[in-house]
Amino acid sequence: MNFPKLLSIILILTVSLFSCNKDDNNTSVNTIPNNYQSNDFDSNAFSQIKLGNQLEALVSRIGEGDEGLKVEQADVDSLFNYKLSIGGSIFYTDFVEKEVLPLIGSESGNQWDLVNNPKGGGGVFGGHLLSYTGFKHRELIEKAYYMSGHYLQAYKIAYNPSFSSADVDKLLALFGTTPAFPMGSHNAQVKDRFSAKYTARRTPVRGGFYLDIRKALIFTKHYMEHGYSAESDEVRDQLEVLFTVWEKSIAASAIHNMYATLDLLAKSNPTQKQLADALSTHSKSVAFILGSQQLLIDRYIMAKDEDLEAVLSLLMFNDLDYSNSNAYLLASDHEKHQQDIVLVINLLQNIYDFSDGEMDSFKVNWVEEENRLF
Repeated sequence: MNFPKLLSIILILTVSLFSCNKDDNNTSVNTIPNNYQSNDFDSNAFSQIKLGNQLEALVSRIGEGDEGLKVEQADVDSLFNYKLSIGGSIFYTDFVEKEVLPLIGSESGNQWDLVNNPKGGGGVFGGHLLSYTGFKHRELIEKAYYMSGHYLQAYKIAYNPSFSSADVDKLLALFGTTPAFPMGSHNAQVKDRFSAKYTARRTPVRGGFYLDIRKALIFTKHYMEHGYSAESDEVRDQLEVLFTVWEKSIAASAIHNMYATLDLLAKSNPTQKQLADALSTHSKSVAFILGSQQLLIDRYIMAKDEDLEAVLSLLMFNDLDYSNSNAYLLASDHEKHQQDIVLVINLLQNIYDFSDGEMDSFKVNWVEEENRLF
């Protein structure tokens, strides 16, 4: 059986079970479609899609630094302009504009022998452009934006009194997907990106985060199209699923990258490339967590700021004084700090109430494991 057909069967069963237990209000829930239906997705979500393209352009430009190329400071400053910066949380934007962006121009184009000279300043180590702190600029900017930018914007849209059916399309775009919900497929005409891309990797076809969000958005769109109030229990219940699962999926990707970091550091006499890759995956973990900090949202967020601050500190990220962050020690003295990563994994499991089975599942890239090429 091919993957799209199996996916449809899973959703049909879910809808059927839901329909048997839900009274009709404004319209029959039995008519809820199996697929997301929108005739004007591109126009409704134009601004959100364009913003995503701009983030990709910024990340791509910074990524040229991994190849040892000089990245012009004016280029990254221009790409992180008003629309991207205003879309992020106050905490995120302040951090990026003061601590990350200004270093890219000066640190790019330099080589850094991090192992033998860990305090020698930022530059390219093992094919990765790193800050003097050992964190990767590109990952901090992009991955933290998934929660501090995309999630936060989606939340503000969903809780605006004028929330409408057209706005549901905007939520899809901010999550990083399209009405096709390709679930990470390599052959999709329009591929998943941002949160959707990583959520797909954390979701086996049998069920999980991506499929839960897909269902919630299909239901929300249907309800809004058929006369339900934005404040109705039906709509709000689905939005609660969307935002709760979204946050948990990002935490799961942080955990996945922590496992990957530990695997790289556990190698006997790791090469410079392996150490650099470990710093890159470590940067992703930190960025995923950092994005959830200080969102100033009064609903849904499961992790408290004080918990996230403690987690970040164990991962050698100082959110109060970034200059005192020292992730580079993972490469220069890697055996000493692996246990802290294990401790963080356990802390996140408790914060998000993940089962042991879920934690094992997070080690897997399910898109690759299931060879999603449909």
